[in-house]
Amino acid sequence: MKLLFFSHICERCLITLLLVLLGIVLTLSGSVNRWDLTLYDLYSTLHYQSPAGKVLVIGIDEASLREYGRWPWSRTVHAALIDKLTRGQAEAIGYDVIFSEASRTQPEDDLDLARAIGQSGRVYLPVFHEQVLERAPLETTFPLPVLTSAAAGLGHIDTELDPDGVARRAALFARFDSTTYPALVLAMLGSSGNEHPLAAIKDRYGAGNVFVSYVGPPGSVASISLADYMHPEFPADAVKDKMVLVGVTALGLGDSLPTPVSGKSVPMPGVEYNANLLNGLLTGSLIVPLAMPWRLLSVAVLAFLSMLLYGLLSPRQSIAVVVGLLLVTLGSSAFFFHYSHVWFPPTAALIVLALSYPLYTWRRLEETILQLFREKERAQVILNSIGDGVIATDVGGNVEYMNPEAELLTGYTLPEARGRHLREVFPVTSEDRQRDLTDIVERCLADQQLVTTQESCFLVNKENREHVVRTSAGMLHNARGSAQGVVLGITDITRIQKMMQQLAYQATHDLLTELPNRSLLFEHIEKIIQSHGPDDALAAVFLIDLDQFKKVNDQVGHYRADRLLKRVGQRLQHCCNPDDLLAHLGSDKFVLVVHNVQDAAGAGRFADRIFEVLEAPFSMDAQDVFISCTIGICLYPGDGLDADEILKNADTALYRAKERGHGMYNFFSRSMDDRIRERLDIEQRLRGALDRQELEVFFQPQVLAANGQLIGAESLLRWNNGENGWVSPGRFVPVAEGCGLILTIGEWVLLTVCRQIKSWQEAGLPRIRVAVNLSPKQFLYGNIFAIVQRGLNETGIDPTCLELEITESLLMDDFSQSSGILTELKKLGVRVSVDDFGTGYSSLSYLKHFPVDQLKIDQSFVKDIVTEPGDAAITQAIVTMAHGLGLGVIAEGVEDEQQLAILREQNCDEIQGYYFSEPLSAEHMTSFLCEYTPS
Repeated sequence: MKLLFFSHICERCLITLLLVLLGIVLTLSGSVNRWDLTLYDLYSTLHYQSPAGKVLVIGIDEASLREYGRWPWSRTVHAALIDKLTRGQAEAIGYDVIFSEASRTQPEDDLDLARAIGQSGRVYLPVFHEQVLERAPLETTFPLPVLTSAAAGLGHIDTELDPDGVARRAALFARFDSTTYPALVLAMLGSSGNEHPLAAIKDRYGAGNVFVSYVGPPGSVASISLADYMHPEFPADAVKDKMVLVGVTALGLGDSLPTPVSGKSVPMPGVEYNANLLNGLLTGSLIVPLAMPWRLLSVAVLAFLSMLLYGLLSPRQSIAVVVGLLLVTLGSSAFFFHYSHVWFPPTAALIVLALSYPLYTWRRLEETILQLFREKERAQVILNSIGDGVIATDVGGNVEYMNPEAELLTGYTLPEARGRHLREVFPVTSEDRQRDLTDIVERCLADQQLVTTQESCFLVNKENREHVVRTSAGMLHNARGSAQGVVLGITDITRIQKMMQQLAYQATHDLLTELPNRSLLFEHIEKIIQSHGPDDALAAVFLIDLDQFKKVNDQVGHYRADRLLKRVGQRLQHCCNPDDLLAHLGSDKFVLVVHNVQDAAGAGRFADRIFEVLEAPFSMDAQDVFISCTIGICLYPGDGLDADEILKNADTALYRAKERGHGMYNFFSRSMDDRIRERLDIEQRLRGALDRQELEVFFQPQVLAANGQLIGAESLLRWNNGENGWVSPGRFVPVAEGCGLILTIGEWVLLTVCRQIKSWQEAGLPRIRVAVNLSPKQFLYGNIFAIVQRGLNETGIDPTCLELEITESLLMDDFSQSSGILTELKKLGVRVSVDDFGTGYSSLSYLKHFPVDQLKIDQSFVKDIVTEPGDAAITQAIVTMAHGLGLGVIAEGVEDEQQLAILREQNCDEIQGYYFSEPLSAEHMTSFLCEYTPS
């Protein structure tokens, strides 16, 4: 045991020494310099230095070239610039322009420039090395002697490019012909009275190269165009106390340099490069490379540190440690760069750290891989015994292993399948047969994780048997940890799928017609709503109700009626497009959802098509059955925001269509919805109106047309609601008809009228007849004979004092039943009057079959009798023919004397209207009768 421990210690020490040696070699050889420089460039662009505020560039830019012409300029221009800079009290002037040759055309210009430089006493001129001929040694280029003697000093402007052609470093001192010159900007700092003497700079940075720090990308240094500065109105003192660098900034003219902050295509002018160097000297932010001994020591420390930590930690913890050390190394390098202005190249240390993990942990990794390999072998034995199919493939998708269940599913034995591609052995597709799903191996290898098919797969095996399966795929690794293949798990869900499909179909379809039911209908409408865009066409919902299907049911029987409903559904499906949906809501209602309708007119044409489809008779066992329907139409998005509201509104439209008659269609409108709410509100309040004694009977007098003698009155129902006041009969009477309250209210009205007649007779008032309007429901289904008989028996009034008014259309709707009821009523002795005559479709010849006493001309004819000759002709015809049949005639709605005069000329018997009297309450009618009491 001790020997094994000692062996591990020696092994770790050997690895550590190898890592340290590798780090030293990488550091000293410079083989990773390119990576280090890439990190340096990244750091340079992540954090820029603050400008000193004293550095200013006078740029010879494109504007200056336009102002002074082609380069080079007359040296009088430079002299004038130096004179103005001197007047502006610039602290130092670094003139980054070469004057190495005398002017050939105007020698006096050189003297003028020398004068300006000498008078300034602050101008520093550049020296540099250049190669005159190819492969010739470098030669030193100095300014003209006359300029050199006048200058405050000389400084070099040489720049060394790194192997990748990028300028990152600058030499603070350079040797020229046995003479050492400071950098031009460093010479400027040596001017009299400056706070940064050359000795202090040399003590801080030494005599070697330094890395330049930048205030930003090209163009970030404070600068003034030479053309702007030389303008007469530009203040000369703009450069006061500034360290001014004069140089070319126009592209393609000067010595532009690629720098870490230049980007791909924007080089930095040499004068701006020197300005960044000057700024770094002033702010102390130049980057100093870390000394080589310290770099080597850091590599050694990291190698030994990783050895100590890996020996104490688990493999998983070791990974975290190596990642942490890598991040700390990078972070330290960035920290030293930005805050200590020291450049520590980290690549060699990073490589040592990255290699340390596999080298230190290889034994533990080997043991883990062997254990995983043994677990894999154990897993294969287990997979052979499970109920799901298992197929193992290599990375190329060729079958290597199948368990017995997979053999049953595919129809292949393992020897037959081995070596074949998965696509041949296990040809699975999507359930719609459109997509090949055997690429699951490639997807698993590409994603390098467990892949599960999101849908059921369809398999036709070697024996042509069909299966529905679910498949998942996981990667299989070899002992080295690389992908060895893929393991597929296959679950046969054929029986479950069939059962689920059957249950889903039953849950969403009507068992009788096999059409979608309400559930699927709602789902379809919601999908249309969710996918509907602002520019899409309308969607239309047609609620179809078969007219009088109960009679058809009674006619052909329940079994045949069910068959008929199924055939109706089949016909309606002929109207559907592939995107449309026909649903059966039960009984005699169908819903057709049309996905694409251009406008309401298009929906109307579609409804006509539905009528046409159902128009032909249905043959039911040699018996023809005719079916018609009524349709309510609702359009999306205007008529509802969800499926429930859309179907409710379609039902409202259907109700309105039924009011108009059978075989009609009607579009929903918001006014219908308001009307439905109003009807419900009226119905709710009307149910308690009798108990609250809110209903009241009014009476409108009826008189002889010839002399105005009072002969009777028409009873009119009124409702004074406690909350809403007087409610118009036109609003509440139809509601009472629709909800059945008219039977109770009608009985109350008739008995109230009988009692009122009795009360007037007992008071000795004139005997008059009172007419009571009967609703269709009251007349046909309300046991009217018993109610009238009860009223007459309870009050004992003369039956001729009671007149019953029925409408013309009521007589014609059910000829035989109406005739029988009228015959029975006439036996009681009451009078019968036909109300609203002339508005229906009956002929006067039919009246001879009904025991009626009087016709009542509808007020719509009386209203325009004076101005419309046609209405006068109709009233004349009614009066003449009624008299011919021995019937009396009363005209309602008489409002003026002209109407009365015409009716008298036509021999109309009686009149009723506001001209004579408005409807009166029972109390006021009593007073009215008192006035007509014979004196």
